[in-house]
Amino acid sequence: MSDRRSIAGPARNARPHCQTALNIDPRVYIFAAICPARGVGPASITPGVSTECMNVHLAEISTQVAPGAVATLICDGAGWQQSGGELCVPDNIVLAPLPPYPS
Repeated sequence: MSDRRSIAGPARNARPHCQTALNIDPRVYIFAAICPARGVGPASITPGVSTECMNVHLAEISTQVAPGAVATLICDGAGWQQSGGELCVPDNIVLAPLPPYPS
């Protein structure tokens, strides 16, 4: 079943309608990366975030990196992105954490 809901549009006072599914948990998470130069990028939608999900995403990114190249991933420092020895970063990926927010 679906219903019509308003979503914000690109122009002021524009509210296009779209179909939305009911009875779907709205809490999904998108893991995504992009190489603008090559136009490739893996993405996955998961029901949660965890080190395990991040490891699967890193492994998928690794398969999309050009041979001999290194991908730099900018991370916001979430706990599941820095889980000590549990995070498996492939050799062709470097994690670049954002600096901490000034207090």
